[in-house]
Amino acid sequence: MAAEDRVTAVAAELAATPTRVLRVGMSPGLGARLARGLEILRQTNSELDVELELELVAMPVLEQLAAIARGEMDMALLRAAPAGEGLRILGLWPEPVVAALPASHPLARRPAVRLRDLADLPLRIPARAWDPLFHDFALGACRAEGFEPRLGRPARDPADTLVEIGNGPPTWALIYADAGSAAGLDAGTAKASVLRLDPPLSACGCLVVSTAKAPDCVQSLGAAFGSNMP
Repeated sequence: MAAEDRVTAVAAELAATPTRVLRVGMSPGLGARLARGLEILRQTNSELDVELELELVAMPVLEQLAAIARGEMDMALLRAAPAGEGLRILGLWPEPVVAALPASHPLARRPAVRLRDLADLPLRIPARAWDPLFHDFALGACRAEGFEPRLGRPARDPADTLVEIGNGPPTWALIYADAGSAAGLDAGTAKASVLRLDPPLSACGCLVVSTAKAPDCVQSLGAAFGSNMP
């Protein structure tokens, strides 16, 4: 009965908005998790005749968080935990992080690489203005290994970054493992290698909503979007 009440809370909140549009922000590469969560919401709310229309909001992370706090966005799926007034953050799943470097580099022949072994190469990560969460996460991981990374040109899309790393001066990047897998190693990216880190490194995948959202609704959203991926 408690589960049914939570489903009803989600349906009531969605139905209370005239357009019934779910405005969502997310980190790159989380499309499969978003689609799975939406399908779970549709299935659990099917008998209540509530339709979900998705609107993906493309804007820098800090702007997404401000929009959620103001009630202008419903939620965001992010790959690192933010903080901010008016926000509720639910850590839902682990996000493994890997290193990308040129396939021709000697370190690329290893099954795994240590962060400090890459200290001499420029690091490609998103600019802090675009994605402060991952920017700070990457710098913190390097500093925890005892070095200050030398930053190269900012990175954004993982697939584009792999192409640039494989076809330019030696650099390296930290990327999320599933984003690297989604990018693939086709003809454009085959000159880059993606390696496990030793010791392993992971961030926390999070659901971010407004503190004004009903607790039962938040719980149901967390259950839907935090479900294990196949």
